Amino acid sequence: MKSKTSFFNFALLKKNTIRFSPLWILYSIFWVVAMPLMLGMQLSNQTYPLSMEDTSYAIGTMLTVLGPAIACVCGVAMAMAVFSYLYNARSVSMMHSLPIRRSTLYLTNYISGLLFMVVPNLVVALLTAAVSLAGGVFCPGMICTWFLGVSAMELFFYSFAVFCAMFTGHLLALPLFYGILNILCIALYSTIQAFIAPFLYGFKFGSNFSDEAVLWFSPMFKLHSVVRVSEIYNSEYTAVTGTVIGGTGALAVYACAGVVFAVLAYAAYHRRRSEAAGDIVAVGWAKVVFRYGVGITAAFTLGQGLYHLVFSNSALRGSAMELVCMIVVGALGFFVAQMLLHKSFRVLRRSVRGSVICAAVVLIVFAAASLDLTGYINRVPQADRVQQVQVEVGAYGYAEATLEGDDAVEQVLALHHYVLEHRREIQNQADWNGYYGDEYNSVYVNFRLNYTLTDGTTLSRSYNFWVQESDLDDPVSGASLLQNLLNNTEFRADYYLGALTQNVDDDEAAVVITGGMLTYYEAGEYDVEQERTLSTAEAQTLRDALLEDAAANRLDTPLLFGETEEYTQTHYVNTLCITYRADSTDENYQYISLTSHMTSTLQALEDLGIVGEHITLRTEEEQRQGLENGTYVVPETEASGPVFVPAEETAEEAA
Repeated sequence: MKSKTSFFNFALLKKNTIRFSPLWILYSIFWVVAMPLMLGMQLSNQTYPLSMEDTSYAIGTMLTVLGPAIACVCGVAMAMAVFSYLYNARSVSMMHSLPIRRSTLYLTNYISGLLFMVVPNLVVALLTAAVSLAGGVFCPGMICTWFLGVSAMELFFYSFAVFCAMFTGHLLALPLFYGILNILCIALYSTIQAFIAPFLYGFKFGSNFSDEAVLWFSPMFKLHSVVRVSEIYNSEYTAVTGTVIGGTGALAVYACAGVVFAVLAYAAYHRRRSEAAGDIVAVGWAKVVFRYGVGITAAFTLGQGLYHLVFSNSALRGSAMELVCMIVVGALGFFVAQMLLHKSFRVLRRSVRGSVICAAVVLIVFAAASLDLTGYINRVPQADRVQQVQVEVGAYGYAEATLEGDDAVEQVLALHHYVLEHRREIQNQADWNGYYGDEYNSVYVNFRLNYTLTDGTTLSRSYNFWVQESDLDDPVSGASLLQNLLNNTEFRADYYLGALTQNVDDDEAAVVITGGMLTYYEAGEYDVEQERTLSTAEAQTLRDALLEDAAANRLDTPLLFGETEEYTQTHYVNTLCITYRADSTDENYQYISLTSHMTSTLQALEDLGIVGEHITLRTEEEQRQGLENGTYVVPETEASGPVFVPAEETAEEAA
């Protein structure tokens, strides 16, 4: 009689279901408690009843917060269970001697592990739907999104764990490889940045930490960064109308990647030798990758860690010692990899060539960075290629702005070129020890740039240098170029008004003003800081006045060298705050420092009746004089503002 074969074996599926029942039962209990049970308990509390929007947001939070972590852990646990027979010589020989094709074994075991998660997900989704329907907060869209989202995450992590399982013959090596590979890309990326940063002038360490390519190869970081839940408001931003999950495109990409990993694992399983059970690495060519991967990764991660832990604060600190640490640890890592592969300590001779190659890789990276073979240091974009540039200036104060205008971009590029032209002089300065001495008014500046170019790429740099106030008379000095940038109309408007400057001529403006407040000091027996709430109409009027002051360049200038006498006489201690919503569901706050130069804003405050006899503005000089002569006394309490005490009472207390 002709034998028949099948791509799926139901008897094996039944056996797996019974044998590994503790896994899927625990998994099911977790989600039942986290979803329908918790939801039912909250719905039973009539003191704080849940709305449909609240329920939808809570379910979405379960997906975005718990989903990636649960999928990552359960994915490898299920893979370890259903393919555990591969790691024991007797078990794998027995399974491969059965009249079942390898394709049937693989597909049955793979689908078994996937069903252990997807079926409980479906049951939990149905229970959650029943509980929410009974409670009158039925949200089928979010429940379906939760089911599909969690299942997509688990499809990826489980398939990736199965793929890793095909390349090792040791059960404990599977979770180790799986965990390392999930974070390997971002770990190497950050450690290599830390290694090359001291050699590349202007290198902004961590500036590209969130690069898309790096995050895509670090799924846990990517999913937590893009898969978010947010509430949708009505056009007036007065009520929540729904909930939406962001990052569904990333979920779809990872689900497709899971299918690809499953197919690759299937191909690897067909070529896997049964005799590989017990080996750390079960595939021949993967052993080469394992040796050099362990050696090079150990050099850049553990080698740098050893240097910073032991030698960075010693007399031996420096690039030479860092290289020694990396080369030694790299050689040790290669030796350990060889020892694990050969299951013997007698692999020293076999490790010499690999250790030399690992050392060569470290030296090549060092040479490329120290000699700037890529031209990184002197790379400055052309003005016509700059779409926008984000500038951060940390001096006496801190200022940040995003600039797009031609004049502002030209000023940024001029300062960028100045820093590069005076690179040697700047690097020879003492970083934090007062290069110009106490007799000069000098400031240590942190200057950060993030260009967005017309082709969609970015270019980031970070520089530290000293500027001296006496150099302001020199139009080509760093101090003068920096002060001109801080005085730029666009820079000041973006720094002080932020999103309030957006879409001012658009009938369907993305920025919606919602209100605000003004701080002031109420005169009377006590002089305590108060808040005057602004209506939406008042805030809108003040925004228009602020824009007039911005266009006339009457806004404040960020401080570079510190406060002057003129500064204290023109700057008010009062603070104006405008609240708004812009391209998001959350309310934003923009705080504005008021000065006597902002004539349009001051006039608007008077015309609206906000500032008058009862509410007045007070300069910093008036505040200082009041504190000196005893008019204003700051109490030694937890009060939020100063308390008014008459001068004669203060004199009596002193007597």
